[in-house]
Amino acid sequence: MPYLLGQPARAARRAYPDQLPYLNQLDVDVLTFEAADDQGRNIEWIGTSVSKDKKVVLGAASHRTLQVERPETVADLIRKALKWIEPERLILSTDCGFGRQGMSRTYALYKMVEIVAGTNIVREELGLARPGAGGSLDLAAQGRDRSPLGVRRRRCSRRRCR
Repeated sequence: MPYLLGQPARAARRAYPDQLPYLNQLDVDVLTFEAADDQGRNIEWIGTSVSKDKKVVLGAASHRTLQVERPETVADLIRKALKWIEPERLILSTDCGFGRQGMSRTYALYKMVEIVAGTNIVREELGLARPGAGGSLDLAAQGRDRSPLGVRRRRCSRRRCR
């Protein structure tokens, strides 16, 4: 049976709300929480319970599935978080890491790109400039024929790549 914070996984649904008073007492600058797999169910508790002198890292991409999150899904999670957490305290990351479940670097790269794309959607809605806007590393503006880093994808045949 899987365990989270010393509790069986089925009981872990309330683990964050039950543990927040203790986590908040830690002498740390940043607290990290998984939020992608449960669609941010605990964001309200996190936002209201974590001390204002701590930054909050929320997972916006799941490590449990190879399905790449849509930018709109990431943007929805960010909007939900911004109702309870000030933008200057919010940091986006992944749920856990991508080393588990046999995830390749390619999947991890595309999941990270979708976090950036979802963030850019919300930044535009808030009237904030996107970091790197107009530069060569503007990930959300890249076309489908380009990789996330702006390099043209090659179409390969059996004999050679064109």
